[in-house]
Amino acid sequence: MDEYGFAAAMRAGAEVFEMSGRQSGRTMRMLERATDGDRIVTTNAQEANRLRGILKEMDKEVRVVAVDPDRPSLERLPTLSDGRTWFDHLWQKVFFDRALERAEHDLEQIQSATSKTWPQPNAEPVDDRGLSQQVRSRFYR
Repeated sequence: MDEYGFAAAMRAGAEVFEMSGRQSGRTMRMLERATDGDRIVTTNAQEANRLRGILKEMDKEVRVVAVDPDRPSLERLPTLSDGRTWFDHLWQKVFFDRALERAEHDLEQIQSATSKTWPQPNAEPVDDRGLSQQVRSRFYR
C-alpha cells in the first residue's frame, strides 16, 4: 500500500502535465519532425488513420501503426524502422500509467509477502487518491 501517496501525487502531476499540453501543437510538432522512413506508434487504428492523412498532406512517407500500450512487446513491432520510432503523447501517457499501476501492485505484493499480517487490522479505508476520511475532512471542505 502506498501509504505516503507517491502514486497519487504522480498521477496528479501527470494529469496537470497532460492538461497543460492540450491544444499545444505537440502532435503537429512530432509530425513535422518525423522524416521519411520513420515510424509513429499510436494507441488505436482511428488515430493512426488520422495521422496517416496528415502525413500524406505533408508528403511524408512515415509508417503509422497502432499498438496497445498494455502489450508493447517487440513482437508487435517486429521490424526496425528505416528511421526513428516515435510514440505519440497518448501512447506514452497510457504506457506510463500502466507502469505506475504495476509499481503499485508490486509494492503491495512485496508488502504482503514480507508482512506477518496484511492488510493491517483497523486500517482506515482510503479513496481512489489514497486519502483517508480524516485527511479529506481536514484539508478538503
